Amino acid sequence: MDEIAQLLKAGRAAQWSAGDKLCEAVKGLPRAERARVFREAAVGAHSTVAYIRVIWQLSHYFAAPHRYEHVAQALYRACIAAARRTKQDPVAVLQTALDRGWHVSEVSALGRAAKTTRTLETRCPDCDAEVRVTMQGEATFPPIPCPVCCAIAWADGGDGREAARLGTLGGEA
Repeated sequence: MDEIAQLLKAGRAAQWSAGDKLCEAVKGLPRAERARVFREAAVGAHSTVAYIRVIWQLSHYFAAPHRYEHVAQALYRACIAAARRTKQDPVAVLQTALDRGWHVSEVSALGRAAKTTRTLETRCPDCDAEVRVTMQGEATFPPIPCPVCCAIAWADGGDGREAARLGTLGGEA
């Protein structure tokens, strides 16, 4: 297992080195020329332009002192994306993430509005089923037909319109 770990570490080091070479190759080039260099590198490496761009981005934003052996490249990419959303330096975002012990999902949440949900948990007055419905957003939702009553109605040949209504989400029950 140690040999496998060493090979994986060597692969990551090679990616950083390739990224550094890409940074040198595209330094000062306009965007169109940079894209040409990325395409040529992708063809030569039998890879995708997106992968080449990621390697370049990692080396571009994170200089040698900020490359840690124990940090996954997914965290570096999440820091770049979060830095763009929050208008911060990617290195500062990385340092904050490391100081606070954040995972990729926590870094990815930076600068995004918190998701809000409304949940209705009730018992249907007709079929006595316990029903839980969760919806995204802040809106007030109309009374919801009981899904069990709808299934029973459909099985009996009805269309479910006569199904019991279960309160409202965000409004009066």
